[in-house]
Amino acid sequence: MSSRPSRRQVYSPPPSAQPYSSVPLASPPRAPSSQGHGSQLGHYYISQVGGPRPVQSRSRANSVEGSSQYHGGSSNNHGTSLYRTSSHNHGQRAPTHRRTSGRTAVAQGVASGQIGSGYGPYSYNPQQGRNQGVYGNGRFSATPSEGSASTHEHNGAQSPTPLVAPPPPRTTTVPQYMWDREPDLDDALHNPDPRHDNSWTPFSWRGWVNAFALFTLVCGLLFLFVGYPAWYFKTKDRQFHGYNIGGINGSGQIPDFPHLPLLIDPDTPKEALTRTGNDGHKYNLVFSDEFNRDGRTFYPGDDPFWEAVDLYYWQTDDWEWYDPRQITTENGALVITMEQRINHDLNFMSGMLQSWNKLCFTTGYIEIAISLPLSPQQFGLWPGAWTLGNLGRAGYGATNDGMWPYTYDTCDRGSFPFQMGKDGSPGSDVLQPNGMNLSSLPGQRLSACTCPGSDHPGPRYNVGRGVPEVDIIEAEINRTTSVGRVSQSLQVAPFNANYRVVESEPATTIYNRDITHINDYRGGQYQQAVSGLTEIDAKYYGGKNFGVYGYELWSNPDKRDEGFITWYSDGKPSWTLTAATVGADTVAGIGPRLIPEEPLSIILNLGISKGFQDPDFKHLTFPAKMYVDYVRIYQRPGVKDGLTCDPPKRPTKQYIKDHIVAYSNANLAPELLITIFDLTIHRARCDVEPERLPLGIRAHETNDTTPLNLGHVCIYWRTLVFSTPTLWSIIYITNPEPHQLPLLHLWLKNSCDQPLTLVIQDREGYSHRHAETIVDMLGVITKVSDRWKAFKLKIGRIRPSLPIQRVLDQLESAETPQLATLAFALYSEEPYSNALASLLKRYIRESPQLTDIFFWSTIDYDPELLDILPYERLAFLSLILVALQRDGHIMETLGHCKNLHTLSLSLDDFSHQEQPAQITSIPSLRFINLIDHEHIHKLLNALHLPSLDKLSIHIATENPRSPDVYQAIEDLWTRSECELHTLSLRDLRDNFWDRLIPMFTHPSLRHLKQLRIGSEIGAPLIKFLTIPHQNKIKSFDDAVRGFPLSELESIHLEFLPESTGDPIVSKMVLSRMIAAPVATPRVGKIVAVKAGFSSFETMEAEKRFWDAHLRELGKIDRRFIHISGGAPSFEREVVFRDFSMLEGFKLF
Repeated sequence: MSSRPSRRQVYSPPPSAQPYSSVPLASPPRAPSSQGHGSQLGHYYISQVGGPRPVQSRSRANSVEGSSQYHGGSSNNHGTSLYRTSSHNHGQRAPTHRRTSGRTAVAQGVASGQIGSGYGPYSYNPQQGRNQGVYGNGRFSATPSEGSASTHEHNGAQSPTPLVAPPPPRTTTVPQYMWDREPDLDDALHNPDPRHDNSWTPFSWRGWVNAFALFTLVCGLLFLFVGYPAWYFKTKDRQFHGYNIGGINGSGQIPDFPHLPLLIDPDTPKEALTRTGNDGHKYNLVFSDEFNRDGRTFYPGDDPFWEAVDLYYWQTDDWEWYDPRQITTENGALVITMEQRINHDLNFMSGMLQSWNKLCFTTGYIEIAISLPLSPQQFGLWPGAWTLGNLGRAGYGATNDGMWPYTYDTCDRGSFPFQMGKDGSPGSDVLQPNGMNLSSLPGQRLSACTCPGSDHPGPRYNVGRGVPEVDIIEAEINRTTSVGRVSQSLQVAPFNANYRVVESEPATTIYNRDITHINDYRGGQYQQAVSGLTEIDAKYYGGKNFGVYGYELWSNPDKRDEGFITWYSDGKPSWTLTAATVGADTVAGIGPRLIPEEPLSIILNLGISKGFQDPDFKHLTFPAKMYVDYVRIYQRPGVKDGLTCDPPKRPTKQYIKDHIVAYSNANLAPELLITIFDLTIHRARCDVEPERLPLGIRAHETNDTTPLNLGHVCIYWRTLVFSTPTLWSIIYITNPEPHQLPLLHLWLKNSCDQPLTLVIQDREGYSHRHAETIVDMLGVITKVSDRWKAFKLKIGRIRPSLPIQRVLDQLESAETPQLATLAFALYSEEPYSNALASLLKRYIRESPQLTDIFFWSTIDYDPELLDILPYERLAFLSLILVALQRDGHIMETLGHCKNLHTLSLSLDDFSHQEQPAQITSIPSLRFINLIDHEHIHKLLNALHLPSLDKLSIHIATENPRSPDVYQAIEDLWTRSECELHTLSLRDLRDNFWDRLIPMFTHPSLRHLKQLRIGSEIGAPLIKFLTIPHQNKIKSFDDAVRGFPLSELESIHLEFLPESTGDPIVSKMVLSRMIAAPVATPRVGKIVAVKAGFSSFETMEAEKRFWDAHLRELGKIDRRFIHISGGAPSFEREVVFRDFSMLEGFKLF
């Protein structure tokens, strides 16, 4: 076996030159390869260092082919062979991986013709190459041509190579000779690692040079695109001239972009590009609009800097509608026209132009040239040029509520509603001389007191933000002298005591006291105005000449004491206000107001309102026009982010985006929306059955809509809900579960410092496993007992698993300075009477504002408890299921109630008391609710109630021989001479309507509006309320005589047991609607009907009749329900009426 060939080629002298043969026109085909060729040699390559060998002659080629060096059976090498072979593969093909030559040998072989000589135009005997081991079975093998292989001469010792039939074809599309089962000859040329050298070293100098070069390149790119811009930004003195469009370049040149609006109008005179301020600083022009192009419009989207609004400015009770068509440009000026034309039911139409969220500036000098409308002899219009913080949008009330005109960054009473303390008391230091509150503002919405995670625009949650207003001019006319003057002011909040700031020098400077003085109007409950009045020349009216007005404002959040505003009139300084002018006020208990740091947008408008100056319609003429020649803004060199509506230090963009509804809907008044929210979540629902009342934590017992539900509607609603503590200040907790404890913490957190109304109760179906949750929640609620306004506790369903004493222990530490309503309803057989009485007595003594008391329990109360009740200030007293046998002077104590308007009594043990000797008069009492078995007549016969408006009587006895309660009721009405509007009756005795019907004719029921019968209703009562068709009432007197309960509007019939199939209720309503006279609209106008039926068939018959005959007669709230279990029990109604039977009146 031969050894592995060396990679160094063995030198061989070149053969002698041979003559070239003639070249055939086509290469002869090669013989097909044979897999079974016994003497098949492996590949070996001949190295000829001396260069390419010439093509040999045929005879020479044939003799070479028969050389013994290539014997088919062996690989003998005679002497020093020039060939190294691996040909010991007898009877099989040599494996391709045993090639014995390197890339150099292959290249030289190709160059010399040793390799590849069997192809192309110089080939004439491919068999020679194959026999020399160059080709083997190539993919282009073919049979030899006649001129080559067929004429070979062989030595006698060597047998000719037999021809083998080609194998069957493998495909019908590609000939067999196209398939290659051997590697190509040039594979070695494409070997990426011919030396099989896989080693490496970290000390390669070439690798380190490459790495260093790459590192240098990366560092250079980083410095070019990151480092240099950062260095330039920090070291160069730059001035931001604007954003998005145009500006001036570093050389002061103005770029020319045809038909593209620029921040600096090309028509601006060159001498106006810079100015020197009153403070001595240089100011560069950063924005100007000369309004020289006529016919401009300012509808939304028409202009990159300005937009005319389409709205009614209700905030100042204006008399005009602002319409974009009233603003245009003509003769080189902006023109705002007011016309006397009806628009949206308003008598005038004018224009308001805003740059809100398009063009804002933070500091600098703004200058506007204006010609005021009409003349100084025609007064009553309200021309204005003013600026407003970009967080508020003029005319969009929802954006300014709790924002305007706050410019405040202190967490104290100045940011609280009405500038009151945390306890809700204003104190004498913030009252006006007339005793009114100094402020009626709802408090700073984005104050420095904001909690982390709250809705706040930034830059931090504890930075006070607001919407300050700086007025360039508000023009008025002195009626006495007919001299025009302009009010130049700063509107601020919170307010100084008596609205007075520091008006003396050096805090405040007036430059010409002959024409300028401090305005006598200093503010009111909604704004404080720091204002100067300056007289102006009459030539600046009527569009002929333009007066130049403006102000110079400097504010620095890092050095706020440096802040100031200097106003200009006729191009000259008129007066200056500094940070000391609006500094802290120890009397009002507020910190300093800020020289505005908010980005300010510009507003130009022409209005008319009696709130500013009474119009003199005798001399006013229309149309009236206000002209604006130009608007220019200057800033000091080096001011950063000074001409943007979203500066990093006072961002507005994201906040506006999050509340875009408020900023795009001018009719969205937050006060109205909050009122709607309050009615939505706090109103009682009459259609909810007691068994289906919502559980968990709610805002009302019968209503399952909570502030959380409203907060899911949209981001604006969510923001408004979570920023309105009053929506979270009423909490009903029913059958609480442990996982709801965090929800209670959320409600208490969102309620902030608002007084709380708390109701905790258990109901049927409450799991005893959760009883401890009530104790845990009471512990949480007790920690805020200083905010209790109303506290109601009703526990009875879980008494086996929750000792009442544990409940009382949790409530022991409560302090109740604001408590006005106290209610306890406890059902238990435990001996806790003394502990409860002791707790209640402490609550009563320590609650100076207590006016409403509900005691609802089966226990015997301590007599001293009833003695210490604050009867003189009581307004609501409910003693349901309270034993009164130990209190022999209940009627006597009721006589001391001077303010009592609602009384609810359960007289279970009133039989132990004698009939009172004298009549007790309670003039203020309007509602009375009495519950008794047989002795209710005793109380009725002892009362005189001249103001009685609502009466609820529940006779809880079935004894037909009980005293005549109806006679006692009529006597009370006659004695009191009262007029009832609501009557609710429940009588468990059979055929009670026989006595009830005559009572309906009593004069006290002449104006009865609401009737509720809570017992089983018989047909005679329905027929009594039905008006025969022949009774046509022509006058009100006829209605009174022949129309029973003629003004009745709401009817509630609790239960109709009869199953006649006759729709008697619907017929009764129809008869009253038809019989109602046209001339007396108070008669027969039924608006609500509710009835319960024991028979489903009867209820369906009622509905069919109603739909057929009553649907077209008007909108009536009809509620027919099927009651299968009989009339609702007395006990159930007592339990589910929110501690008072009077809750039932809310059904209407």
